[in-house]
Amino acid sequence: MSNITWSPVSQSQSTSSSSTSTAPKKDLDKDAFLKLLVTQLQTQDPLQPTDNTQFISQLAQFSALEQMNNVANEMGQVQKTNSLSTAFQLIGTQVKVSDANGQTIEGTVTGLQVVDGIAKVSINNQLFDLSQIESVDRA
Repeated sequence: MSNITWSPVSQSQSTSSSSTSTAPKKDLDKDAFLKLLVTQLQTQDPLQPTDNTQFISQLAQFSALEQMNNVANEMGQVQKTNSLSTAFQLIGTQVKVSDANGQTIEGTVTGLQVVDGIAKVSINNQLFDLSQIESVDRA
């Protein structure tokens, strides 16, 4: 009687390459996760199939991760709105700010501008982040 050795062979799919290149994704998005899950189902060992609870667990973990990302995005929007509101309330107020060289500049906030999603106040025709404000005088 002869011995037969068997090892599973994973399937491979050929992909066509295009002339345009895209940057690789750093994060696993929903579509990539589902493609990975389908590939895992298609290439599993028929003699030792994966337990269904593992797939359910993976889906639950991915769903929780997606919800946490949604909450983080919403918190970022709340933070931007809060910064804009704070900057708006400072218009007409005397403040002291430190510039990029560490010098203290004193002046009245005359306006605000949003640059790359960050609220900045205008003092003496210069823009400053809210984090550069050292003191506020509401007198």
